[in-house]
Amino acid sequence: MILVDQVVLTVSNYSASFIQDFVMDPESSKLSLDNHEDFVLAIMWYIEHSFVMALNLINKRTTTLESHLNQATHNAELFRIMSYQKSLIRFKAALQQNGPTLDAIESSVGYFTAAHHQSLTADIKIETQQARDMTDTTNQILQQYSQLVGSVISNNLNDVMKFLTSLTMVLTIPTIIGGIYGMNVKLPGASLVHAFTWIMAGTIVLCIISIEYLRNHDYF
Repeated sequence: MILVDQVVLTVSNYSASFIQDFVMDPESSKLSLDNHEDFVLAIMWYIEHSFVMALNLINKRTTTLESHLNQATHNAELFRIMSYQKSLIRFKAALQQNGPTLDAIESSVGYFTAAHHQSLTADIKIETQQARDMTDTTNQILQQYSQLVGSVISNNLNDVMKFLTSLTMVLTIPTIIGGIYGMNVKLPGASLVHAFTWIMAGTIVLCIISIEYLRNHDYF
């Protein structure tokens, strides 16, 4: 923002959402064109407030991520947390850089000298401090959460591998029995009329016993 007499020049790489809201519905916005200094302070408040809104969005998405954590087996959750942490680092750097600008506004002798400008500046500093506190708190939570997600993913993968290993052990029983009775040698009970039925029944019983044993030992 470039402030000169009766004129405010704004430059931005992207269109600010609050500017669009002001154009569409100026009555419900804090922005006013009656005074260019008030206009600048209002824009600064919206900028600081946008950090708070973005941090609230990150917190909501983190809560949503937490609700699906018990089924997480991929690294997508970790990459999502890393992207949030990278945003927080940029937020913190931007908020620190805004500090000297606010100090310069407070000490300005040519601009922002009206009585109500002090209250507007105080609102901006309060919003900035809130954004800083939320950034630090959210960053600490995500750091702890990142470790937790890694542990949960590892534990979920261990549960999947444990189940697949147990299933493989159970399926090995009919494979072994079928391989033995498939050989062209004399085997016990092979000459019986209902040999196949007895072999299948015995195989099923052994599989059920194995499943119950593994289930009692928390492998299923």
